Amino acid sequence: MRVAPRCLFERPLTRVWLADGFLLGTGWHTAHDPMWSRDRVATVLVDAARFPEPVPLVLSLRVFGASAEEPRTLLLDSPGTPEAEITVTTPRTVRVRMFTPHHAPGAAHTPVTLTLDRLTSPVQQGLSQDDRLLGLMVERIDPPVVSLDTPLDLTVAGTFVAPLTAAGWAPPEPGTGMWMLGGASALVLPGYLRPEAGKVLILDAAALPRGADQPRLTVTLRAEGQRETRVELSEQAKPIAVPLTGWTENTDFALHLTAQPALSPRDLGINADPRPLGLLLKRLSFAAG
Repeated sequence: MRVAPRCLFERPLTRVWLADGFLLGTGWHTAHDPMWSRDRVATVLVDAARFPEPVPLVLSLRVFGASAEEPRTLLLDSPGTPEAEITVTTPRTVRVRMFTPHHAPGAAHTPVTLTLDRLTSPVQQGLSQDDRLLGLMVERIDPPVVSLDTPLDLTVAGTFVAPLTAAGWAPPEPGTGMWMLGGASALVLPGYLRPEAGKVLILDAAALPRGADQPRLTVTLRAEGQRETRVELSEQAKPIAVPLTGWTENTDFALHLTAQPALSPRDLGINADPRPLGLLLKRLSFAAG
């Protein structure tokens, strides 16, 4: 098993920027791409000039070899802020809320420490002949985030929906709601915003009004590992309940929606709007289930 040599003054030979204000510190396989941590303890250096005071951020990372059968425990220590402990049960990307550190007077950088309970290698996992011990890989560091305050009323001007919507949604319209553009889209619930009691997602949704001779709008909702939910919508809003069994701490929950047939207001003789529209989302909330 290869473990890279260490010394008291260990630093990457070349400064590697992860994001604006963040450098790789110690404990990384810096000669390889992607750059995985090589020790149980690795550090990321936070630039004191860029982040002079603690601010909340989201750290997107992957933990090599993590699974439900072999979970990993990650401790995240940012000096001067509460230590976070996360259990990672998937090799996929997880997103963790973190704070930049309090800096000592005169410090140019301050290390944030990421500690894993154990590491493994691709050869141990039966994936390749690579016998390097691999821990975690930082994919990106995103700007400050806000909480997901629910219920989320999408008929109110200025409602914040950025953490939720992938491509395929129009901006919320005051008094109306948020239209799905076309026949397919998704809602993504970030794991770092997971509410404590949120076991069921409730979507209050409607459709464009249709005449008696026009086809109803059928909406199918699908999440990984869950049974499809299929509903027929009219212009009268109705609640759609979606179990959140696949939404675990720090793991995003993607809900894929299809709406058929997606017709435009012009097609239906309502007005001149040519956009094919799926469902109209008016309100989003959570229930204990």
